[in-house]
Amino acid sequence: MEQWQAANRSGSPNRLGYERAGSGGREGLIWNPVKVSGRSGMFKSEGSQGLPEKTVLRGPSQECGFCSGTGIRKGSVCPACRGKGEVYLRTGAAVVCGFCRGTGEDKPRSNVTCVVCKGAGVVAVDEPVATCPQCRGRGRESGNPNLACGRCRGKGVVSIKEGGTGFLGRPSGSAGQVANVVHDMGAVGKTQIARRVGLSTDYVSFVCESMIKKGALKKVERGVYRLTPECEALLDKDEVVQLEKVTAQQLLLLRLVEQGEATIADLSARAHIPVDQVQKITGDMAKKDFIDVLLNGRIMLVRKGKKALERDKEPLGIDY
Repeated sequence: MEQWQAANRSGSPNRLGYERAGSGGREGLIWNPVKVSGRSGMFKSEGSQGLPEKTVLRGPSQECGFCSGTGIRKGSVCPACRGKGEVYLRTGAAVVCGFCRGTGEDKPRSNVTCVVCKGAGVVAVDEPVATCPQCRGRGRESGNPNLACGRCRGKGVVSIKEGGTGFLGRPSGSAGQVANVVHDMGAVGKTQIARRVGLSTDYVSFVCESMIKKGALKKVERGVYRLTPECEALLDKDEVVQLEKVTAQQLLLLRLVEQGEATIADLSARAHIPVDQVQKITGDMAKKDFIDVLLNGRIMLVRKGKKALERDKEPLGIDY
């Protein structure tokens, strides 16, 4: 371990045999034979794609990476382990930090602790784990190696569920907006998505690619997307719950919109509901994809809104 860390900090070309890397509890836990390239201190695997072979470390504690287990860093008490020479793990399982490659340093010779492992050189994990599909185990964003990978947060691995699909759960924020549109329209192009959610096509493409990596979306053809079965099932379940919670006022406005595109002022006048209240109701329904508010302010009914009306066939007794 000390040899490998020294090579990383020096930035000098060193060939480290896998069988010679580390000792004791960490033996064989470092990447396959590597070469430290020039001043950058970045590692490149010889004869492979540069993918690290991650092995799970076990035990309540591990040797501190920042001080190599000595408890001392440059003549002072090591700030990572506070002089103990070892770090304690909350899970009893860990991997060598992908972002700093176990050195505990943010950058080689920087004397600044790694932003991911806080200097420990290892990061706790919840088993079972797999190599991160986004950074391929490197712990860094491919477009900006100075940033920790957004998927694994720099660890180089992600926790997976036994027999799981990799889908991480209900999309939120911009991803949630995109998911609702795709759920409503089926296979849909990025231009249509951008028009519905009010975002640029470039940003929609970025969001869609991120959702693909998380297992929520799949690409049907170039620029056309569809939800994965797992994400679609989750949104179907959400839709059932939302349909059961539709209020009488929401149904009234949906029926008025069904008669033709209308504005908030139109709905307020016809339903005898104050404008600010109509704005609040329609805003909530738009977020849940019962209606679509166009750029010109007009409102139109979409699939989920039609389903809500189909579920309620009783006349409302309102004089339109």
